[in-house]
Amino acid sequence: MSPDYQGLDGWRATGVGTVGDADLRVAAEVAERLATCHRCGTIGRLVRLGTRSRVLRDVLRGDARVGIAFKHQRYRCNACRGLSYDPLPGMDSARNMTARLVSYIERLVLTDRFTHVADAVGLGEKTIRSIFRD
Repeated sequence: MSPDYQGLDGWRATGVGTVGDADLRVAAEVAERLATCHRCGTIGRLVRLGTRSRVLRDVLRGDARVGIAFKHQRYRCNACRGLSYDPLPGMDSARNMTARLVSYIERLVLTDRFTHVADAVGLGEKTIRSIFRD
């Protein structure tokens, strides 16, 4: 499997599969782990505290919708007791999708109806409207 599947920097793809008839699921992991606490800035005092399975939406590949499946690592800082997660490079901070999917949607809504864009990318019309408003 190519480490730069679809050119998403900061991620390593570990496999590709299908979900249903047309959706692609890319198994991936974050290339760089968290080293510094976000709250206090302490280096080297982070302890792994479990993972959370997540799927983030990405741009279409042909007619197939793409989801990036990964385990999001959580940490506890032994200095300040704060919780942190691994950073997610290339992701939109407000939504469960890549920043390039947001850009793709922004370009599509200029020439097409919200309902058509929502059907094409597999998201709700309300999400498309929210992206357009922002």
